[in-house]
Amino acid sequence: APDIATILLGGNDIAYANEENIEASLDEMIAHSNLLIGAFQTISPKTEIAMITPPPPTISQDGFGENYGCAISRQQYRRNLHWEVARIISEYDNRKSEHIHVVPAYYNFDAAHAYPIENRQVHSNSDVTSPRVVNALHPTPEGYRQLADSIYFWMKSLYP
Repeated sequence: APDIATILLGGNDIAYANEENIEASLDEMIAHSNLLIGAFQTISPKTEIAMITPPPPTISQDGFGENYGCAISRQQYRRNLHWEVARIISEYDNRKSEHIHVVPAYYNFDAAHAYPIENRQVHSNSDVTSPRVVNALHPTPEGYRQLADSIYFWMKSLYP
């Protein structure tokens, strides 16, 4: 049985939510998470489970435009992410006796430099290019290593 399991509830769970349905989206996300946690605990009751909070999105709307067109704005996503992180903390914090931990991966995450950037035309009638973020939610390898750092230091806290 594994000593540790990590669960990262990502942005896909709340990306398309809005003020009218965010609570229902979060309820569904938590219900599915609890099923997964229950399965882990049935197989291995002593496995330490890390509920990792999602990292912040890119600092630029460009990544959202590249990935989602006009369907998702960075502003709406940030609001949804705020509610998601708060819900993860309220649901899973202070449950160490059940081997469940919240790992706040956003503390050391550099959203300004952790997402892919490519040169793109400044507009359709120009040959001039400018660097733009091309992914709103999926980091570069360096960004994923920042997430790994958070997990590593949480693990160090368990096994000093």
